[in-house]
Amino acid sequence: MKKPSLVLILAAWTLFASAAQAKPQVLRLGLQDNPSTLDPALASNVPAIGVSHWLYNGLVTFDSAARVVPDLAERYTVSPDGKHYTFTLRPGVRFHDGHPLTSEDVRYSLTRLLRPETKSPGASFYRAIVGAPEALDGKGQAVAGIATPDARTVVITLSEPQPTFLQVLGLSYAAIVPKGAGEIDGFAKHPVGTGPFRLKEYVSGQRLVFERNPYYFKAGLPKLSGVEVQLGLNEQVEAL
Repeated sequence: MKKPSLVLILAAWTLFASAAQAKPQVLRLGLQDNPSTLDPALASNVPAIGVSHWLYNGLVTFDSAARVVPDLAERYTVSPDGKHYTFTLRPGVRFHDGHPLTSEDVRYSLTRLLRPETKSPGASFYRAIVGAPEALDGKGQAVAGIATPDARTVVITLSEPQPTFLQVLGLSYAAIVPKGAGEIDGFAKHPVGTGPFRLKEYVSGQRLVFERNPYYFKAGLPKLSGVEVQLGLNEQVEAL
């Protein structure tokens, strides 16, 4: 599977992230291509990468100037040697189904991303995490470099400093899903995340319908009440 470039991924994020900040209304989009999946770990085309930012959040994200800022993490610190990243999760975050977010969901999501059976096109971006090469080779289920000291703390240890590590954590591949969700049959078409919208309807090749997430943790967002995506059309935007 061809891995999208970082430039392509960031372009998709810029296009789709603006929907969460639009005026209160339903937004209609026309897209020529189907999202390749609704599983963030497997996103491989622009629609899939973009839609994942409606459905999911990561530990960090990008602001309007493409700078890394906290997202599900309330704050983070980086050790002086650049190898230890400590994230403190926001309190009170819930998934679309009302399930509370904990550090175990983060550890599960990042570990799942690295497992060869997941077949994530972005897995190699996270190879610097201690234990990631072994996980990618199928030599273990746990990843030593991902620790959860308590329900709101995640510590990620790298084998060597990686200056772009926060940037790759902001990519859709590292979006957080509920623990065990990836093993549920049909998750790629029935996603559960923490993002501003949750999936209401998906008819492959025809339409995607999203509704506002009532549990969304960012006050006042999303301003849209919903998004309707007609598939197989020339790209267009129509506000109701």
